[in-house]
Amino acid sequence: MPQRLADLAEHRQIGGERGRTRRLTLGHEIADALVGGAISANEPGLLTSLVTAGAGLAILPWFRVRPDVESGALRLVLTGMDLPAIPISVVYPGKAGADTRLARFAAFLKETVPPRLA
Repeated sequence: MPQRLADLAEHRQIGGERGRTRRLTLGHEIADALVGGAISANEPGLLTSLVTAGAGLAILPWFRVRPDVESGALRLVLTGMDLPAIPISVVYPGKAGADTRLARFAAFLKETVPPRLA
């Protein structure tokens, strides 16, 4: 299992666009990791299944892999790694923007989602 970012070159990484480079940091170590392999996917459930089946390593949200980690089906590696932020959007039909319920919901997400993803 990788202990340093440089070790990722020896492992298949799946997820996102194949051939795309990810900038990763772990403490003072910085590496550009190439996402490769024969599989490319962007759906967390599919990626979790692929990683569990041994297809490679992937960056996945904690809430998605927690049950598999707790059961021992998956192991965490490079847990101190800093990842780029991923934007989350609230999308709604044009007329719904004036709805105070929607505004309260969007404010609720802004306040509660980031801590829950940590």
